[in-house]
Amino acid sequence: MVVCSLSLLSLCVLGILVAPGTAAEEQDLEQLKGAWVAESLESGGKQAPPEAIKVMRFTFQEKELLIRGNFQDEREVASPFKIDATKNPKELEFMPPGEEQAVLGIYRFKEGKLEVCMRKANGAPNRPTSFETGDDGSLVLVKFKRETEEK
Repeated sequence: MVVCSLSLLSLCVLGILVAPGTAAEEQDLEQLKGAWVAESLESGGKQAPPEAIKVMRFTFQEKELLIRGNFQDEREVASPFKIDATKNPKELEFMPPGEEQAVLGIYRFKEGKLEVCMRKANGAPNRPTSFETGDDGSLVLVKFKRETEEK
């Protein structure tokens, strides 16, 4: 009886500890859902040209991230993604088609906008730890605003 009660208690405690992460993830997934267009983009501490910023867009769907602007044209590619909203900073990871390693990033919501700092897929295999690129050319910082229907 004591063993059964302890097992039940430990399951309840585990449920309490796991639930906030799940709720945080669901809340962030809901907040991410939809299209986000770049307002600014920098790599290695240098601002990207306006034409590169203009085409950059992330569209978060249920299980896919559609990425536009990663090429010299308007092509949009689908990539599976995952987040961890329990980490600080929050983590984003996605695997672009044709790449051998995932893009590791961090994200935050700030004043109704989305900021994503990520390491390019062919960069070092570690995640950025801040929302700055410094002189590291393998890091990209994109500040997004929600896309509106008006163009």
